[in-house]
Amino acid sequence: MRKRKLGKSNLEVSSLGLGCMGMSQSYGLPPDKQAMISLIRTAVERGITFFDTAEIYGPYTNEELVGEALAPLRRQVVIATKFGIKIENGQQVQDSRPERIKQSVEGWMESLQQEVAPFGVTTTIVNPGFFRTELLEPASVTYAKPSIEDYADRTAEQLKWWQAQSGQQGGDPAKLAQALVTIASATPPPRRFIAGADAIGLAEQKIADLRAQIDTYRDLSTSLAFDELESAGSAR
Repeated sequence: MRKRKLGKSNLEVSSLGLGCMGMSQSYGLPPDKQAMISLIRTAVERGITFFDTAEIYGPYTNEELVGEALAPLRRQVVIATKFGIKIENGQQVQDSRPERIKQSVEGWMESLQQEVAPFGVTTTIVNPGFFRTELLEPASVTYAKPSIEDYADRTAEQLKWWQAQSGQQGGDPAKLAQALVTIASATPPPRRFIAGADAIGLAEQKIADLRAQIDTYRDLSTSLAFDELESAGSAR
């Protein structure tokens, strides 16, 4: 099987890849899952190392299928996935906002954790704070022009804030790199690593907010079981 490198990277894959969408949708009833897992693994045996999936395929089930099939072979292959489309009222809707991208990547990693764990493969989600890189410098970032008038003022304020952060970030990227090496060597590595004091502050606030919502609606939330189950629980 011939190989090629993707773009300017050193990532080398087989010239022939395998698109996996049809294994979960689009062409009639989804095929047998075990048959598709066998097909994917046979493709690897024949030299295919590049596999394509997406969260919208299924939705979600195709990524899980590909992850399960390739978990024992993970070091031999490259998996390409895609996001930017969500299901809303039964329809596919484009959504490539930064928060949606973050949600998609985190969801994919959390799903992958469960799929590959039985094979001794681990994953870590890194939630970084602000680190002093060139990311926010004018040569490295392009901001979209406002397209919705109602958000214009808020967007302008947010843009001004982002621009002011360039060169002022508190995190040292060299220390972050060393920290990633450290957690990669841990046994087991963390499932999630909150990187930076500012990131910890945000995470702790989110946990506190979630705890407050749980406590506020605890009685309502715990009253939703079938009556016979609640009666049985009270009898104990």
